[in-house]
Amino acid sequence: IQELKDKKVAIWGLGSEGLSTLKVIRKRFQALPITLLNDKELTKEMTMMLSHDPFLEILAGDKVKDSLENFDVIIKSPGISSYRDEITKAKEKGVHFTSSTKLWFAQHENDKTICVTGTKGKSTTSSLITHLLRSANKRVTLGGNFGTPMLDMLEVEPRPDFWVIEMSSYQISDFTESPYIALLLNLFPEHLDWHKSVENYYNDKLNIFANQKDGQKAIINRQDPNTAAFIDKIKNPVYFNDETGFHVKNGDIYKGEEKIFSGSDVPIPGKHNLSNICAALTVVEQAGVDYKRCIDSIKTFKGLPHRLYPWGKKDGITFIDDSISTTPQSAIAAIETYTDQEITILLGGFDRGLNIDDLAKYVVNNNIHAVITMPDNGDRINLAIKAELAQSKSSLQLFEAESLEEAVKKAKEITNPGGIVLLS
Repeated sequence: IQELKDKKVAIWGLGSEGLSTLKVIRKRFQALPITLLNDKELTKEMTMMLSHDPFLEILAGDKVKDSLENFDVIIKSPGISSYRDEITKAKEKGVHFTSSTKLWFAQHENDKTICVTGTKGKSTTSSLITHLLRSANKRVTLGGNFGTPMLDMLEVEPRPDFWVIEMSSYQISDFTESPYIALLLNLFPEHLDWHKSVENYYNDKLNIFANQKDGQKAIINRQDPNTAAFIDKIKNPVYFNDETGFHVKNGDIYKGEEKIFSGSDVPIPGKHNLSNICAALTVVEQAGVDYKRCIDSIKTFKGLPHRLYPWGKKDGITFIDDSISTTPQSAIAAIETYTDQEITILLGGFDRGLNIDDLAKYVVNNNIHAVITMPDNGDRINLAIKAELAQSKSSLQLFEAESLEEAVKKAKEITNPGGIVLLS
């Protein structure tokens, strides 16, 4: 951060990370001219909030694209794709792009950082790792993509024994740091609008391991087929979901041949969460902590909102909120949790352009009671399911709704007492 002095600096993106970055720089350089870049025009409230700083310039909307080459350093927020053409051109002109993540790591090179990524499960697993380590009397700070912005953790005192940092593919795409422990849970296609291709997305995720040094740990999922294709690129990997380590067998958690935790005692539903527990226990062990000191605390882990969260029960119908699911694979994982009950599924949301054929096949061929689709991508999901139904003898009921409110109303009408309504 000290190297920003006497540089022409811009902060690009005024979400929580961008504002956190501004606050930290201002604390060190009260009179450093800083330009704030934002792709959308600022609200009146945001403009008013920033107007008290006489050393700020604001460029918004169409002005941003043509201004990038005017700066020495641009601190870019994660949501802004590194694959944008104007960024490539600015780099060719010598503009240095960095991020709050990189600035934070520069100040914590020798700390014990546990970085967690994966297409799905990273928030739950990061929280679980924190929960387990704290139950073993370790000081732990949790932040990153989920929770506290990176630079808000810059001056935490006393320094924790471990930092647990959830990292998105956006944060990792230009990651050059070397975490003490790096964990990759799984890989499915996602965020293709940002990464431009599946290949870019996978390679950006794997970048979390690229600069690790001797003695640092790379932990990967032995049973994830997409991750398995890249094992040769990872130095000395440590596996979870491997029969020699922590893995799931007959619905319980095993370490090698020994059953160490009963699946019936796991407080968060879903087979995928058993896998997340195996990942978390592997991290704990690789961090030098005896897993036996903290394994019982799994029973007190409460999980996170919008992740198979029991919203409530009315007229004998249980409503489950899994709205954090944004991929077909995560929706399938949620549905698998309840296939022994009558289930009505509400599907829809922002269209990320992902292939939904596997999801359509799954709901048609797995004795699902009903599917209700909603905007934005409800039409596409509905058509894919209809195509599968045309080749099947399934009794699945399929409906379209124009809103979430309409979908919930329909679900109440068609779901019998004792059934599940799942928003995923």
